[in-house]
Amino acid sequence: MGIIKKLRSSEPNKKTFIRRAIAYGIDWYIGSVLSSVPLIIIYMIIHPDAKIIPNRLSIFPYPLNIIVGIVCIFTAFIYYVLIPYKLKGQTIGKKITSLRIVNSDYSDVTLGKLIFRQFIMIMVIEGSIYATTSSMNQIISILTTPSVGNIVKMTGLVITVISILILLLTPSRQSLHDIICHTLVVNITTDTYHNALIQLDKKNKKQASMR
Repeated sequence: MGIIKKLRSSEPNKKTFIRRAIAYGIDWYIGSVLSSVPLIIIYMIIHPDAKIIPNRLSIFPYPLNIIVGIVCIFTAFIYYVLIPYKLKGQTIGKKITSLRIVNSDYSDVTLGKLIFRQFIMIMVIEGSIYATTSSMNQIISILTTPSVGNIVKMTGLVITVISILILLLTPSRQSLHDIICHTLVVNITTDTYHNALIQLDKKNKKQASMR
């Protein structure tokens, strides 16, 4: 009940929703293309005359299918985690739409926080609408059974729907991964963002002077 009350009373963040949708579309497309590149390259090396390349790991024999899947996932990790780390909380989509991932106090997110938010929460737990998660589910199906892979996929879908509903219904426009990771996606062109940075700077200077 305390969490629900906090979410209902959180500061409105109305200006980010449309931008987040646009940023998501951009990042989904770029991330999907990049994570498919290793599969395409490896398949073309093995089958240089191929004209159609199915985007699934089953086109490779075991254990090459697992290796290709891991490389695809790592490629997505670079895009969704390492690039935002270098760009101070911005993917390419968020940079285009002037959005940034920050901590709940508006400070910069750390690499560890980005790994937890972007990789574990979004791609692994909520990731049913991310192309990268398809590689994870296929690896699970290969190592276990297709039924287990389908259960994991459906569980991720349910969690994703819940996360989207939370995003739509809370004033702060925080999704499930934001709430758990104590992060915000903010519009860096607003006065709210710049005022928050000023307050954060004052707080940091005050703490430094007390040491």
